[in-house]
Amino acid sequence: MCTSQQPDSQREDSLNCVAPTTLQKVLDECQNQRACHLLVNSRVFGPDLCPGSSKYLLVSFKCQPNELKNKTVCEDQELKLHCHESKFLNIYSATYGRRMQERNVCSSEAERLPPFDCLSYSALQVLSRRCYGKQRCKVLVNNYH
Repeated sequence: MCTSQQPDSQREDSLNCVAPTTLQKVLDECQNQRACHLLVNSRVFGPDLCPGSSKYLLVSFKCQPNELKNKTVCEDQELKLHCHESKFLNIYSATYGRRMQERNVCSSEAERLPPFDCLSYSALQVLSRRCYGKQRCKVLVNNYH
């Protein structure tokens, strides 16, 4: 990928060539930034553990959405999601059911609540299938849907 100045016969590929400070340097410069620029050389990521060998920086990252919203809708009501113009829905998490510790969410005084979590984890799949990539989405919140 990144060619070395040394012939292949003189090079030794070793895990020891990985700089231990790499993650911290990238986090310091890039975490929570909209963009970041790093000079990739031994002076930044040093010390040079493998002089004469070419190195590379591999960074795995993802961009967070501009705004992450949460919405709770009670059973038999309609969930309505929408994004501003030129933005599209991407569902990150969803659960349907009831959590034991959330007694005050969508419940009446007379209702007997279960003493355990009662959740359907297919909600993420259902909402993603129906809403992903759309600007607006409506879903009736019930056991059927």
